[in-house]
Amino acid sequence: MEKRTKAIIDKYFADPNMKVVILCVQELSTQNHHHFVYNAINHVLMRSSQARKQTGHILHDLVKQSVISLNNYLRGLVEVLEFAEDLKIRIPKIRQYCGELISPMAQDNSIYSLIKQAAAKLILHNKNGVLAVKLFYASQKEVLYKKTRSILNKLTPQKFQTLVSQMQALPIDSEKKLKGVINLIFEKAISEPSYCVAYANMCRCLSMFKVQSDSKPGEMVNFRAVLLTKCQREFEKDNSSEALFVTKREEIEKAEDDAQKEKLKKELKYEESKAKQRSLGNIRFIGELFKLKILTENIMHDCVFKLLRTKDPDNLECLCQLLTTIGKELDVDKAKPRMDQYFQQMGKIVSEKKIPIKVRFILQDVMDLRTNKWIPRRVDNNPKTIDQIHKEVAQEAQEKALLSQQNQMQQRAQRDGRRGGLLGQIGDTDSWNTVCVNRTPLKSVDRSIDPTTKKLTKLGSCENAGRFSGLGRGNTWGTTSRPPQEKEQPSTLANRAIGVNQSANGGHRVGNYGRSEPEPQPSQVQPAFTELKVLSEKDMERKTKAILDEYFAIQDKMKVILHVQEISTQNHYHFVYNAINHVLKRSSQARTQTGHILHDLVKQSIISLGNYIKGFVEVLEFAENLEKDIPKIWQYYGEMISHMIQADSVSLSFLKQVAAPLIANNKAGVLLAEILQDASHRVGHKKVAGLWTSSGLHWSDFVPKTQVEQFLRDKGLEYTDEGNSAPTTPTTGLSLKIDVKLHELIVEDKADNEVVLDWIENNVDDSTTRSAEFIRALMSAVCLTAITGMKGKERLEPKEISARNDLLQKYVDHQADSELQALYAVQALIAKLEHPQGVLRGMFDTLYDEDIISEDAFFQWEKSEKEPEGKRVCLKQSIQFFTWLREAEEDS
Repeated sequence: MEKRTKAIIDKYFADPNMKVVILCVQELSTQNHHHFVYNAINHVLMRSSQARKQTGHILHDLVKQSVISLNNYLRGLVEVLEFAEDLKIRIPKIRQYCGELISPMAQDNSIYSLIKQAAAKLILHNKNGVLAVKLFYASQKEVLYKKTRSILNKLTPQKFQTLVSQMQALPIDSEKKLKGVINLIFEKAISEPSYCVAYANMCRCLSMFKVQSDSKPGEMVNFRAVLLTKCQREFEKDNSSEALFVTKREEIEKAEDDAQKEKLKKELKYEESKAKQRSLGNIRFIGELFKLKILTENIMHDCVFKLLRTKDPDNLECLCQLLTTIGKELDVDKAKPRMDQYFQQMGKIVSEKKIPIKVRFILQDVMDLRTNKWIPRRVDNNPKTIDQIHKEVAQEAQEKALLSQQNQMQQRAQRDGRRGGLLGQIGDTDSWNTVCVNRTPLKSVDRSIDPTTKKLTKLGSCENAGRFSGLGRGNTWGTTSRPPQEKEQPSTLANRAIGVNQSANGGHRVGNYGRSEPEPQPSQVQPAFTELKVLSEKDMERKTKAILDEYFAIQDKMKVILHVQEISTQNHYHFVYNAINHVLKRSSQARTQTGHILHDLVKQSIISLGNYIKGFVEVLEFAENLEKDIPKIWQYYGEMISHMIQADSVSLSFLKQVAAPLIANNKAGVLLAEILQDASHRVGHKKVAGLWTSSGLHWSDFVPKTQVEQFLRDKGLEYTDEGNSAPTTPTTGLSLKIDVKLHELIVEDKADNEVVLDWIENNVDDSTTRSAEFIRALMSAVCLTAITGMKGKERLEPKEISARNDLLQKYVDHQADSELQALYAVQALIAKLEHPQGVLRGMFDTLYDEDIISEDAFFQWEKSEKEPEGKRVCLKQSIQFFTWLREAEEDS
């Protein structure tokens, strides 16, 4: 059996084919199955980590497919563990190695629960059985930590929400596991200060997670309390680490050998540098937690006081890091006397010149920062999303083009000998162009951190931290205090009316014609309840921004609903008005998400349709004046309103009231066209046409009757006209093969997504759209249209796949089977094209980045043996992709 087992395992290592292993094991007698397990483990115990993990997967699959019984698996494992103590001298890491072999079993929850039952019956009386159970528990915990590291290693603004959801789904069911996960997050945060904002926001999302206490039965331990305790201990350790360095210095002085002394000096220097980096990272992380209201203001003042009191250069550097991070939030009217004292002491330290010049300059920089009202000289270099990088590159290119154009005009003027007059004109043009490019007449927005593109921001509202639980009495870290309201900065969001007047010199200026702000109305107390307070317009503006920014960061609609329910119904139309203005000039994603929020609030009757219409009407009253500064303003409004166009939502008849202010200036039809076009991208022409017909609306209500026919042709909206509710694209009967028609629409005709959607909805039933044939046909057509170039010189155009994201998301729908079928389709297409160089890797990158295919599906495809044709070459071409995918999952 030993020889037979070695031969089977070695054959698999040479040619990874699980079917061959299964056939070989099926030829063995069941009485020998536990011998197979025993010999397989012994055979790889002292080999590479990869060999142990592969063997673990082999044994897992054999048990999973009932080739080897669970009892035989456990029996073989226990026989190995009988000699574990004796082998510990020769193999110190034997428990770790056994853990690697068991890991695939512990990762499978369905098998793991059976293992515990079987262990109780078969081997619990045996000390090796107890050891086996402990190994399974340890292995399961290690699997949890491995998944946590994988999530943290991939954390970026672009994938924040997806990864937070994965983190929330982890099986954290004990206090030990919770503390282990928090330790991993904490170590990541302090070792990567540039990502502190992301890690702090993740902690904000997990702050209310609770598990049963291990030490106090019946009590719960929450994520926030454990995290704050960890932060405090690290902070106190920073202050006490100097004693360890003093001992090291004494050891250096006592050393007689010069070589030994030099070695100890290098070790001390390394340890001091490492401790300093940890201190700065911890301080930065604490500051970010405070900005999210996880820590209280009193805790922050306590930290500042302790750091300033020691006058130690390293502590002063940490102080500067802390004040740079949170100084603006701390420097409010209520705390101004304390802040003045801090900065007076800092000024005194600088003037005494008793600390290194580097630290004096850092202190002076922080003092200058406060003098400059906490406006930094340069924006903090936080991680950015791909969209933000593209936007910045486009803006730089636009500015360069403008500058180049101006230089060319100046050179032409010099050549023509008309320097005086022409240069004067160029000067005027330059001034006007600069205003158009750089000004933000609607509103001024702090874009240093943009939550709408998942670049994580500090939330406007959050649960106020109460105390560090479990800390010593009398320590101010544990003091319960209610932090004061954060001082709001004056907002420069667009006034309700913006008019553009011509100035005397031909330039433009933005004038405000808004009505005066009403005074807050006092709430009236009634016997049954207290009526919600009516807020002023400025207060509502601030509150609306805070609600939306919080939603953009954590994507929790329930919080939005709760916040809006706390607002008086008299302020609801203000909420709609401010929400629209807040996102008007931001990203398309922000406008889409805001449209979703407003739709859900109306659908759930939290905001009445009347207040929704009133808020939009107030915005649209002055929309025409903004068109000069925002040329795509009607498209932007359409992105927000289009989410009301749904079968189970309100009737489209409300559009007549919304567009009423625009009828006089002939813009009502333009707005309506943008709304319907955006809606058709999501639900298709057919549904939009049906909703339009059932609403009783007529285009003559929005466009002069004589212009309706031409207007519909120009906008591609003929399908909404009476008697023509079907899309303009001809549909075909089901007799035509689906793959042929999809190829015709997507590859040959390059049809828009809504046209493809219309054809599918008219010709393919729902059950067919979930079939493997349909998913493969759709994915093949989309991927084929992204491949360009002659045979042998093919290249991939990722933007073509990205353009079909909505279409693929709708039908693949993050279903495991559909994702796997999609990958089989990619494999078949690449094999048919004879494996063009680099195309498969590019497709995998795009499908993963666009969140169309999950990493689990990629790993399932890699392991699957169902579609062998072309698989080996595809695996070779995707080695780098899977290596990159696994790097984040490797233990650090």
